[in-house]
Amino acid sequence: MVFGNTADVGGKDFDGAKVRLRAIEPEEWEVFFEFDQDTDLARLGGYSHIPASRASTRQWAQDASQRKDGDHAFLAIETLGGTVVGSVSVARTERRNGLFTYGVAIGREYWRKGYGSEAVLGYRGAPN
Repeated sequence: MVFGNTADVGGKDFDGAKVRLRAIEPEEWEVFFEFDQDTDLARLGGYSHIPASRASTRQWAQDASQRKDGDHAFLAIETLGGTVVGSVSVARTERRNGLFTYGVAIGREYWRKGYGSEAVLGYRGAPN
């Protein structure tokens, strides 16, 4: 799978056959707030979860939209049609060996469409 480079995560988006990885925009907080209301998702991941407030989700989206020093980033997973279906977080990158840790969250209505898999494979193949 090859992702082409276009425009915004530190100067690049990563487009695949189904999804695009890109920077999270602050005004998208409501999409992530709705995803956060599904506490079953957290339980499936093996941890308990209390949904965040609207204010804290707005702040999270604002913070996630800012490019920071270091190797931790949140990216929106968006279909090529423009629908945000989830997010991927990346941390603890080890560029020399091509290693990183990641987390993927996909809204329940978008499960089993290959979006999460493509997002991870796309990030893995993204240029530094």
